Amino acid sequence: MLFSPEAIKNKTDHLDSILSHPELVEQVIGTHLSTPFQVEKLERYWEPGGGATLFRIQTESESYFLKVKHRSVFVESRLESAPDFDRRPSLENEAQFLALLDSPQTPGVLFYEERDAYCFLALHYLEPFAQAVGRMSFTCLLEAWDELESFIRELHARGIVHSDLHEGNLCFRDDKLVVCDFEEARFLKQELPFEASLDYCGRNLLGDVGEYPSATGKGIGGLTCLVRLREVFQQLVRERLSGFLSECHFDQSCPFNCDELQEEDPRIYQSVNLAGLSIAGQRPVRDSRKNVLTYFLFRQWQKQKAPVRHLDLGSNLGTFCFHAAGLPFVAETRGFEAFDRYIEAANALRFLLQADKVRFEHFVCGTSNLADTGYSGAEVCSMLSVYHHISDREAFLAALRQQRPALLLAEFATQERYYPERGSVFKEIEFVRERLGYRHAVSLMNSSDYLRPLVLFTDEPLSAADRFFMRLVKTRLFTPGLALLQLLGRPAGQGV
Repeated sequence: MLFSPEAIKNKTDHLDSILSHPELVEQVIGTHLSTPFQVEKLERYWEPGGGATLFRIQTESESYFLKVKHRSVFVESRLESAPDFDRRPSLENEAQFLALLDSPQTPGVLFYEERDAYCFLALHYLEPFAQAVGRMSFTCLLEAWDELESFIRELHARGIVHSDLHEGNLCFRDDKLVVCDFEEARFLKQELPFEASLDYCGRNLLGDVGEYPSATGKGIGGLTCLVRLREVFQQLVRERLSGFLSECHFDQSCPFNCDELQEEDPRIYQSVNLAGLSIAGQRPVRDSRKNVLTYFLFRQWQKQKAPVRHLDLGSNLGTFCFHAAGLPFVAETRGFEAFDRYIEAANALRFLLQADKVRFEHFVCGTSNLADTGYSGAEVCSMLSVYHHISDREAFLAALRQQRPALLLAEFATQERYYPERGSVFKEIEFVRERLGYRHAVSLMNSSDYLRPLVLFTDEPLSAADRFFMRLVKTRLFTPGLALLQLLGRPAGQGV
């Protein structure tokens, strides 16, 4: 980004000169308001910033935000690829963009007027970002981020670059995010993907946007674009998420917990060691079940010679989805979960991790219809300590058979009380195999903590190599062994 010395000099020469003409401010406002009003001067977000003098206009029932700037202060910046500076007054430029966009994501305009060498732009008053986020939950912040990203994507499609995206130029109308300050906006059709555009990443072959002045002590440094703003939102979400996660207990307060005899446990269920957050739960942080899932995702990739789609039923906080998404041979992973609190937490972790290959959906096993999710054809499905909490197992298994994955990795609770119809976990495993139509149900190992059997449902028998790697999953040799197998790039024997 290049800046005009002339525009900056004009800004300096006329900075706050309107304060010498309070009667002019009153006259202009009075032209547009028929009710009594009061005017209060406001501080700029930083000095001198864009150089506008800022006021709050208060009537009996409404508040407005007034920006005043000398007409000689034109648009300060141009991209390196632009031939010249746009010499329109910057407030005129903003007023024109706001009129063009007229969006719920932009401020409402009361009036724009030029009088006696000054530009006046009055907008409906909005809640500043710093004030609003103090009262917002992480779920509201995630919604705001989605609104922001969607709106900037729309600008990109329309050939518009805002060029000055930072938290000082974000406000809220109730809990709805609004993008402000279009003084330095411009038309520029970028024949590039959105993720390579200026408002997204801040720099490309067309130039770069400005630097956020972190020396002001107001935030994270970087270019004024979505990449930097994501860090701002991530920091806010992380601050709020830790306490929320620590209260994500799977106990009798959860309507999907079918274990009436479950003992109280103050720990969360899945351990979390992600995105700078570490909370030890009931299941181990270093969970050997992840190694088992990794291996069979890899083996399915070897077999089909294409990236694998994964589905985790009862995804809880999303631990196994995030693990799968980090593997290069996994195309996408979905987490289906019944408890809304878990989905909220998992989506927050997804945002912090920027785990684009992961999606979470509300789904009640035995009640929700798999076909209605629009996610079919997952080659590998995990169902870890979920089955004994399903009320209508017949309906669930009938639905799963219609979308039958090539491999189903399931962990089963062992207590007989969970299986009154068949009397034992081993008979229940055989019942599941028969209902789903698999040829084999192979016990791979018992989990390290609860000694629950981890069973692979498959149409092909395990090979010797498969069994060898199952002996490694609880050891430090598993990771280098799988790395060597992946390097060789060929199936490890016959079978799955």
